[in-house]
Amino acid sequence: MILSILSVFILAFLVPLLQKLTGNKLAFLLSLAPLTIFIALLHYYLSGTNFPISESWEWNSYFNLELAVYLDGLSLLFGLLISGIGFLIYIYAGFYMKDVKYNGRFFMILTLFMGAMLGLVLADNWLSILVFWELTSITSFLLIGHNNETESARYAAWQGLLVTALGGLALLAGLVLTGIVTDEYTISNLSQHHELLTQHTLYIPILLCVAVGAFTKSAQFPFHFWLPNAMAAPTPVSAYLHSATMVKAGIYFFARFSPILGGTVEWQILLSFIGGITMVIGAVMAFKSDNIKKLLAYSTISALGIMTMAFGIGTETAVFAGTVYIIAHALYKSTLFMMAGILDKQTGTKKISEFPSMLYKKLPLAFGVVCLAALSFAGIAPFFGFVAKELLLEMVLHSPMLSAVYVAIMLIISVFFVAILFVLTHKAFTKGRLDNKVKSINKLIYIAPAITALTGLIFGLFPDVLSNLTSLASSNIFSGFETKHLALWHGFNNAFNLSLLSIMLGTGLYFISLKVNWKLNLRFLKPFQPSKIYDYLFDGLIVFGQWQTRRIQTGYLRNYAMVTLSVILILTGFTFFYKAGIRINTESLDIYIFELILGLIVLLALGFTLFTSSNISALLSLSVVGIAISIIFMEAGAPDLAITFFLIDALTITIFVLILHKLPKKMLRKKNFDRFRDGFIAVGTGLLVTLILFSLTYNPLNSKLKEFYAENSYSAAKGKNMVNVILVDFRVLDTLGEICVLAIAALGVFALVNYTKNKKID
Repeated sequence: MILSILSVFILAFLVPLLQKLTGNKLAFLLSLAPLTIFIALLHYYLSGTNFPISESWEWNSYFNLELAVYLDGLSLLFGLLISGIGFLIYIYAGFYMKDVKYNGRFFMILTLFMGAMLGLVLADNWLSILVFWELTSITSFLLIGHNNETESARYAAWQGLLVTALGGLALLAGLVLTGIVTDEYTISNLSQHHELLTQHTLYIPILLCVAVGAFTKSAQFPFHFWLPNAMAAPTPVSAYLHSATMVKAGIYFFARFSPILGGTVEWQILLSFIGGITMVIGAVMAFKSDNIKKLLAYSTISALGIMTMAFGIGTETAVFAGTVYIIAHALYKSTLFMMAGILDKQTGTKKISEFPSMLYKKLPLAFGVVCLAALSFAGIAPFFGFVAKELLLEMVLHSPMLSAVYVAIMLIISVFFVAILFVLTHKAFTKGRLDNKVKSINKLIYIAPAITALTGLIFGLFPDVLSNLTSLASSNIFSGFETKHLALWHGFNNAFNLSLLSIMLGTGLYFISLKVNWKLNLRFLKPFQPSKIYDYLFDGLIVFGQWQTRRIQTGYLRNYAMVTLSVILILTGFTFFYKAGIRINTESLDIYIFELILGLIVLLALGFTLFTSSNISALLSLSVVGIAISIIFMEAGAPDLAITFFLIDALTITIFVLILHKLPKKMLRKKNFDRFRDGFIAVGTGLLVTLILFSLTYNPLNSKLKEFYAENSYSAAKGKNMVNVILVDFRVLDTLGEICVLAIAALGVFALVNYTKNKKID
């Protein structure tokens, strides 16, 4: 499994070479990667493999770091969706992105995204999960902004990145707090600490942090606004990222963390409340939308709210319903997104009101595929969406709390979904303008959406083929889960009656909306919309940054030093005195008269430097300070530090002497307030550092690194000087980086000097 994930990343970086070899056939070649992974995962499942399966590559045994993957029923389900639909998306994109500018870059990033999603659902170590989580955000940003010449694409890409990155930081905090409480960083083992976590005082902060991370990724209220704007991405991106994969990452986390953090009143209220609000907002906004991609985006938001509420309710029925609905949604929504791209190409517009009249006669194949997916979307028998819808209705009917509220919300959503069914079929294919013409297109582009649409029909007619898979996934979410069997018909029960009622009300809502033009004047709420709040915060951040730059970036080194030291003094000082306090081990103090004399010389020289008005006198006194400190290092048994300090001091003084004639004859005198302020900062910083050093020597840190370096400096690196070994062996890349930085800086200085020499000075 690890090799499969790594091979996807390797393949992504080979895309430029493969494009030169294959040209427009690149997508079809790349599709073999997700197809191979899909077949491998399916083989695991069909061969009766005992789950879970775990693999790990040891990274650093000393610090217990490893790259671990964990394949159980839940990750298997998501892995099959990512790879299976990914294969079809590549086939679809091979036709859709043909001859499109920068399509090689597009497929490279899409492949990186697929690898990141597979890594996310298979990773078992929280550090690996965070890496893959952020990689999905970065690749999504690049895919949404693929058409970077347009302002809307750039805006949408930045918005999606900033919102999901904020959630990533929250998730990082939640996982770190979880590790602090449990001392466990393997996700599959965290369920053993459920009672410890849910009863801990940090449970609410952990829950909020993890939930915010998942809310942002899955576009839950109030973070839902980024997903409709992300429709600026090419349609294959919308069909893959924003229906079947990336937005499901948050849902995956809710499912994965249900046995870890779930089962509490706080979990149920938070997820069901946010999910319920998101469901209603998404459904209403979808019904109002004229842009077909934004209609699908808002309906996706509503569907994600349904899944969030299902895992929030957390009963056995709810978990099973949410798991089944994940599959149903992935099938019908990927189909509809792909068909939206086809309709856009053939009609030249994304607006449903601008589609040609009687479009079903001109595009019968498109009409048929859309009908298949839309019927499943609305939960009409015999499609798999109907099976999932009945389970969701059973979920709310048997909810242990707020059952009536959940039933009302679920009924409202079902009504709107049925009304949207008619928007996608009746309104899109029969209404519209008469003067629009339909463009011809390669009919093979219909292969991928037709497969997903027909799969939804087949699973609806024979739902029991998914019973074992969905039950296996549900058993990893709900402990003690008993295998359930899916069926198309359960008789005339309450769930069926509610479903039938929603069909009638939804049909009525749609046809009434054609006769009555409802417009609510809600302009007073516009400034309070989450998207507007985001814009206000973003613009405010820019204004604050500009003000801060004017105030702080003054061009004077002394101001930079003052601000830096002030921040260090305040933050470090507060933390030190609040957490540690002053601790001095007077018994370990061993001061010689020679050290006292050198210290007194340093203080006198510093005092002379501060109060003299002559530049040359100040330089001479500074040199005295440098020499005295070098002697102190030498006396303490650190000749390397002494020599280094002496050389730097000599070089610095020499440079100052060389440019002395460029400086004013006398040093500028500061105001008394400025001198008092600078003196306070300098003395405070020095005193704080001294107290921290005393505290460290009073109670030395138990560092594993210290022990590791001490044990291996001579035996492994063959060096007796531990400091040198650390720099040139254990931290060789860090040292190499510093050398490169200095070399680049030297080249920059050399270039500037030559530029000044060659430039004619007036």
